[in-house]
Formats: sequence, structure tokens, C-alpha cells
Amino acid sequence: MESVQLRPRVSGYIDKVNYTDGQEVKKGQVLFTIDDRTYRAALEQAQAALARAKTQASLAQSEANRTDKLVHTNLVSP
Repeated sequence: MESVQLRPRVSGYIDKVNYTDGQEVKKGQVLFTIDDRTYRAALEQAQAALARAKTQASLAQSEANRTDKLVHTNLVSP
């Protein structure tokens, strides 16, 4: 039997332990489950920010198109 050191790829609180001490484990076997609520909240915030940015870009493009039409019809000076 060989012992190894475990190092997580991400930080967080352990939600579930999927083995017992001394148990033989296989390569690729999930040993721990980390509570992902913090990461999910950050993802949702990033998705909301992206949606806001897309909406703002769309509104800016619409305003630019409207202004361009008004300039071409000489209703507004450039």
C-alpha cells in the first residue's frame, strides 16, 4: 500500500468525504466534494453582469443607429 498527499485544485469547505481512512482508492475516484455555493453565487453574479453589459451594448447600438438615421435625413446635425 502506498500513501499519497492530497492537494485540492480549489479552496472551499468539504461538503462530503467519499472514502474512509485506510480504504484503497482508484485513480480518478472522487474522494471529497467541496461545497460549491460560493462558486455558484460568483458564477450567477458574472452571468448577470454579462447580461447587463449585453443589454447596455444593444441599447447603445440602437441609439447609434437612430442617431445615424437622423443625421442622414438632416434632422440632426452631425
